[in-house]
Amino acid sequence: KILDFYRFDPPKGTDSVSLYVDVAKVGPTVEIDYRDDIFNPTRGTYTKIQLFYSDPLLGSSDNSSQYVHFFKTDNSVTNYQRLNKAASYIWVNQVRGGYVGNLSQNSQTYLGAPVSGFPSTEAFALGGPTTIRGFGPNEQFPNVYDLAPTGTGDITSFKYTTETYYYLIKSEFRFPMFKAKGFSIGGALFYDAGG
Repeated sequence: KILDFYRFDPPKGTDSVSLYVDVAKVGPTVEIDYRDDIFNPTRGTYTKIQLFYSDPLLGSSDNSSQYVHFFKTDNSVTNYQRLNKAASYIWVNQVRGGYVGNLSQNSQTYLGAPVSGFPSTEAFALGGPTTIRGFGPNEQFPNVYDLAPTGTGDITSFKYTTETYYYLIKSEFRFPMFKAKGFSIGGALFYDAGG
């Protein structure tokens, strides 16, 4: 089981204590590992399933400015396939997906905004070396221009009141480029897609 508890601090330059959000999560993580090597696998599969539940009964925020109650799952399956006997050419394929849903039925508003929702730190964002390569890790949605057309919005203060999800497909062909005594350099051609 995983028990995670943290406090989501208000955006920089804000002194309001009402913007502090406590998030407490509990849930299992299941890993099934059939790879031949955990650091440099050449064949086998690796599966990871994560489930999280957050509720004010566990310690999440439950006050007039914020009510945190959500379900989250994040799952992946990766397959490693040797293309030659020497295991120098490897084809790697991965499928990933996740979902976060707001479970609160709280219809209260505070300063004109809904009280129910989960902070943007729990949402999924694609971009960076572990998801979609070629995009930066900060190229996420909604971005500051979605929050305010002038670009002055702050993604850290954004709250999701319904749900968010992602899907990701990755394919990679790994090959050797240079090998000397005790030293080698490899390359990779890859394709990443998701939303």
